Amino acid sequence: MLVALCNVCTQSILHRWRFSSLVPRTAEEYLALLQSMFSLSGVKAQFVSQISLASVVPNLNEPLLEMCRLLFKREADIIQHKHIPIKTNLAAPEQIGIDRLINAFAACKKYGAPALIVDFGTATTFDLLDSEARYIGGAIAPGIELSRDSLVARAAQLPAIDIRACKEAYGIDTNSAMRAGIYWGWVHLVEGMCTHLKKNLKSKDVNIIATGGLASLLAADCSALQHIDHDLLIEGLMHLSKQKNSATHK
Repeated sequence: MLVALCNVCTQSILHRWRFSSLVPRTAEEYLALLQSMFSLSGVKAQFVSQISLASVVPNLNEPLLEMCRLLFKREADIIQHKHIPIKTNLAAPEQIGIDRLINAFAACKKYGAPALIVDFGTATTFDLLDSEARYIGGAIAPGIELSRDSLVARAAQLPAIDIRACKEAYGIDTNSAMRAGIYWGWVHLVEGMCTHLKKNLKSKDVNIIATGGLASLLAADCSALQHIDHDLLIEGLMHLSKQKNSATHK
């Protein structure tokens, strides 16, 4: 889960924090986490005047909304699919993760179309915008860490390792062999998917943007990734929040 404190007027990001969304937490637990982050960063909660929430984990919504009431004394504004001004010809666009559509919206606004957005999160997602800035679909693969965790869980003698870049595509012991397989396996997965997906856009000039917590990990050896933009989702959310509130107050 990504939390950011922004100045919407200047479209600037002041602070960023990441929390695991895999651990169920109560509103009070989220309150304690965010209060500690605010305190460490010298931020006062009373100066927060607007809160926007975009969630793909429905079970987190109510604890987060209640946390906002407790800490900020105000309701959070939930960004929904209908608030994203992006064209699509999909039969059920509401089934697409809202984070993916926000990424697509932000990528189009910042880099132009056609575009391919690769998001390295819990899942690794690939999303396509054609030359008319229309969202035409995407692909979902397991995330890098999820793949590592599944491998460790299902193979009795494989250790839990950290994921890092490595020069060689092979290892001299179990740990280095696992690192090589995971790292270079994902480099070639991303390269192959980008090459294959670009064919669907029928254009030589496709902007390929990588985002998400592990985007930088593969950047040095994955030539397909043209732009590394860790703030893509937050910038998209800022723009959408500003548009939504401007429309509300007209």
